[in-house]
Amino acid sequence: RRRGPGSGDGDGGDEDDGSPLSLLLPLRRAAARCESARDRAASLLDGVGCPSHLERHWLGYCAAAAGGGAVLLHSMYRPEALLPLLRTVRYPLVARDFFEQTVMAEPLLHSGTLAIKLFGSAFVDVAFGPRIGRRPGFGPSRPQLTWSSTHKGDGIVLLDAGLLAIGGESEGEVVRSAEPLPATGKHLVEVVYEQGLASAATTNLGACYFTGVVSADVDTFREMDGDENLAHLAQGFWGIEDSGDGGETTGVRRGKGGEEGAPPAALVDLGTSQERGLFVRGDRLGLLVDMDERTLTFHRNGDPIPSLVLGGLPEEVYVVATPYNTGSRVRIVQSD
Repeated sequence: RRRGPGSGDGDGGDEDDGSPLSLLLPLRRAAARCESARDRAASLLDGVGCPSHLERHWLGYCAAAAGGGAVLLHSMYRPEALLPLLRTVRYPLVARDFFEQTVMAEPLLHSGTLAIKLFGSAFVDVAFGPRIGRRPGFGPSRPQLTWSSTHKGDGIVLLDAGLLAIGGESEGEVVRSAEPLPATGKHLVEVVYEQGLASAATTNLGACYFTGVVSADVDTFREMDGDENLAHLAQGFWGIEDSGDGGETTGVRRGKGGEEGAPPAALVDLGTSQERGLFVRGDRLGLLVDMDERTLTFHRNGDPIPSLVLGGLPEEVYVVATPYNTGSRVRIVQSD
């Protein structure tokens, strides 16, 4: 802990001098607030005569929240420790749920008084901080991606701050995200084909709308069109296209080309026709990438597409899509 000349044990003497350590002042202050909450909790618990085992729960979880900040400060001296540490910072949130659902259950059962409810609510807000807006069960992150203005076919036009890509006059052009997915953890990106083949009488896109991820060394987007797009990459593309049919220009790709078709369990009826496929115009196609396991799975309108797991992803991947027909549109869905 760094303190200015003549400072005491409080936060007032912290030096915000622009050094890397000083950038973590907010974390140090948060840890101090947790320590203060722990002390106030001990005093209040003594006053209400709370059972000792509940006291241990409260103080232990409050101390855990405070200790997280101290450990993070220490990790500044060992940068290689940051990754495993960041994977565990969710613990105070888990502790908060445990506190609310388990620790508070007993005093509320015995008393049910408004004072106990208010105390519990105020305590968790101070000890554990505000809730983080994540999916239930600490689900995948939602990276805020945009389409790249350089890694795309020449005819593709980008609109809406790079979120919307419109297919050009040369059919089969491809567009890649400007940003790679984070190198660790699970990440969900959703895209929607808002328009496909203009002459289609149904919501069917018309086939060849390959979507998935590519490795960083795939850099031939300006040359990808017609029948020489993602379907024909010898390596570096993992993904699916709308029809799911196996063939030279359709189906599933696992990083090494091929003509594989989608498994029957993954297919659904397409509109009012008797055809079956993987997705249609207007569907939210979710790409769920697990960079720890190096796998790609798919969601359709929020539900997992069964029997489709693509493995062997490289260390760095980018989202890629094919607005195949002239005027077709693909949008990256921004999370709330």
